[in-house]
Amino acid sequence: VLETYEGITVVRDDLLGYGTKIRGIDYLIGHDPANKNIKEWVFGSCPATGYAQISLPHVCGKYDKKAVLFMAKRSMDKLHDYQKRGIDLGTIYHWVDNGMLPVTQKRARDYVEEKPEERRVLPLGLEHPSVIGSFIKVARNLPINPKEV
Repeated sequence: VLETYEGITVVRDDLLGYGTKIRGIDYLIGHDPANKNIKEWVFGSCPATGYAQISLPHVCGKYDKKAVLFMAKRSMDKLHDYQKRGIDLGTIYHWVDNGMLPVTQKRARDYVEEKPEERRVLPLGLEHPSVIGSFIKVARNLPINPKEV
């Protein structure tokens, strides 16, 4: 959906319900031949307020894959709404004591190394060439030609 506000055209990805990244990770998880044997997509770079815990399990669920997140441990009665939603979507959480970003990323990498033929770790920001390429494809297919993005 495109809407214009005060001369600025806005792509309303907020209406997708699962975040903009679902557009970028769909090919990587569900269609990229290099990942056909991957059963678990692992992410260790998500803050409590991060949308990856919603977008990743949504896309994984479409292709019968698991979404696995390594995150800083918090009290279960103090979970962020996105974490609660992630649980509802089937995210497998590994709660990490002293879960600073380098620690959760290392735990995610170690987990993947246990079964590298079945697991793949996603980079910070989900910045992967196919994800970026997917966003480019989406942008090129929009019925607009902006002067500035």
